[in-house]
Amino acid sequence: MRIRGVFLIAAFVLLFGGYAFALVVAASVPPICSLIAEVGRERVTVVQLIPNGANPHAYEPTPSDVAKAAQAEAFFLVGLGFDTYLEKVIKAAKGEKALILYLHSGLDLLEDRGENHHEEANPHIWLSLRNAQVILETVARNLSSLDPEGANFYRENAKRYAQVLAEIDTWFTQEILSLPSRSFVATHNSLSYLARDYGLFEAGVLEKAPGYEPTPQELAELVTLMREKNVRIVVAEPQFSVKAAQVLAEETQSTLVFFDPLGTFPDTPYHVLMKENLRKLIEAWKGSGNDQPGD
Repeated sequence: MRIRGVFLIAAFVLLFGGYAFALVVAASVPPICSLIAEVGRERVTVVQLIPNGANPHAYEPTPSDVAKAAQAEAFFLVGLGFDTYLEKVIKAAKGEKALILYLHSGLDLLEDRGENHHEEANPHIWLSLRNAQVILETVARNLSSLDPEGANFYRENAKRYAQVLAEIDTWFTQEILSLPSRSFVATHNSLSYLARDYGLFEAGVLEKAPGYEPTPQELAELVTLMREKNVRIVVAEPQFSVKAAQVLAEETQSTLVFFDPLGTFPDTPYHVLMKENLRKLIEAWKGSGNDQPGD
């Protein structure tokens, strides 16, 4: 009987990824899932509600999402109109009293310019290494409330990973000091927090709302703006159509840079995703040969 018990414990450990009594929480997009996983590690199982490769702005939940949500004890969302449509899925699975935690709390939010489908502010909060460090603290605090015995574990993990992000922040800050330019046009305003953190010049955006195709007149205006401000970088995202971005890059003889705001979970840890994205921007700016952008 004792041997049988040992085998049962081993089976539980294998089944739940190394921790037999893992707390189960759910989150919306891959980067948020990754941040939670870094804090929770073996004490927490993270259920991803929006699949890898999906555009969160256009994703339509399926009946299977209700089944996924039913596994979780708490739910981490960005909020601000970005993933709040998942509330219906969560409440269908867990009822009206489901514990939904919004990760924009405690952040200095930016106005949502152009994307008026969002409620209060720009929701792309995770595309800032400095915001992410605050999010880690928020996650650790909430996991500690759910699992008090793991409080020190969560705090230490959050602190450790915040240091990893701080090192990338320092690296990028130093790299951009000598750049000939720090200006760009983006698919949409997902990089506004990044621009604020480092004094980048976000000259304009192509899509005023998800799925919106700029008119020929709007493209022409962006071409004129880029020429006037000497902007030579167009940032596209793999989750969005790149047609307009390609046209704009061709018309202005600019470099088209692919910046992935989401990555995949659990394959791509948040810090790996962000450093690769920032590296692409640095390489593009170094090759652009621009003067500093105008005001």
